[in-house]
Amino acid sequence: MHSDEGVADHGRHRSLKCPISFPEHVLHAPREAYELLREDQGEVAYDPTTQSWHVMSPLLARKVLTDKRFLARGMKHKTHLVPEGGRADVHYVESFLSQWLVFSDPPVQQHVRTALAAAMNGSFMAEITRQAVKQADAPIGSAGVDLITDMALPVARAATRTLLGATLSQLEIIEGVSDAVMAYLAVPGADAGKAECAADHIRLLEALVDDQLLHGGDRIAAALRALLQQNVLDLTGVSATYTQLFTGALEPLKTALVSCLAHIGDQGWSPADVEKLEPADWADFIETQMRDDPPFHFAPRRTTTTVELGGRAIPEGARVVVNLLKANEDCRPNRHLSFGHGRHYCLGARLARAVLQSCLPVLARKVVSNDVDVLGVSKAKAMGMTVYKVNEI
Repeated sequence: MHSDEGVADHGRHRSLKCPISFPEHVLHAPREAYELLREDQGEVAYDPTTQSWHVMSPLLARKVLTDKRFLARGMKHKTHLVPEGGRADVHYVESFLSQWLVFSDPPVQQHVRTALAAAMNGSFMAEITRQAVKQADAPIGSAGVDLITDMALPVARAATRTLLGATLSQLEIIEGVSDAVMAYLAVPGADAGKAECAADHIRLLEALVDDQLLHGGDRIAAALRALLQQNVLDLTGVSATYTQLFTGALEPLKTALVSCLAHIGDQGWSPADVEKLEPADWADFIETQMRDDPPFHFAPRRTTTTVELGGRAIPEGARVVVNLLKANEDCRPNRHLSFGHGRHYCLGARLARAVLQSCLPVLARKVVSNDVDVLGVSKAKAMGMTVYKVNEI
């Protein structure tokens, strides 16, 4: 069993921080950068800085997300440019990533999705939502309250912890893996430093999975244990699935809550404005915010052959990015792509909507009645995902 000492070890691992370097034009103003690409090249554009083809219309985005010629992962890495000592870590991390549901391809993907969908039945999702609402309804301090650490993050953690059946210590370890992997994924190509950092975290999680999570009685652990016994997944596959479930639950839920609450505060809603909204109004509001401010901006793919798309010939083995940030701008609110599309559609989309629609009215009442400082929160510089931060004084 892992003790608090193991968590301390995990803390030292996380201090590595996995530094990220981004192309400056994308980092500072991604929307403007992608708009310039679209104006210059159309709905399908090549960005030499990131060596990626960007697909930026809803119609073509849906085509890519359902076309089997676009693999979800298996990127061709320039491993010859990586120092020999770092190549093993790159391949190790890539093997781990290939088993994420969002990156994996049939038949394994379908087996995992079927098992998890059965585990996440109506009663289980109702319990997750209940725990999230309980946290949303908890008292907050009277001073120095911020949307992220005091409101959105605790709710997202409550939902995620219930989903995974994990303790707080276990959740911290999974969060470390998620952070390190997202740092590795942030830029194309193989980066030995980020790979080493991610590999350290992954090995820590695999030890935890082998020792604790697979011996638990919660629904997700039981479903994954069955897949392990059936040889559908190995230990790395189970760890990868835990990590993606965590990343896909905590980060977008937290981001969506902050986005909605910041908008409510920025627009100066009154208590009366909050109380007059019906459930259908809240649902429409949430979908509009998810469209306009998607938690994740990209859905990366790789071509298995030369593909004609939007009048452009995309070569075999090319990195293709479904640019959700731009494609969403042309979508109706209830047709946005923030949860993906096709076989990689977010498994937890229904749960995320249920948590948002149940918790947002509760949190909104706190924002408008406690005069929470929404101006103290802003978007951080980040590529590939929306990240909110508390402004430094």
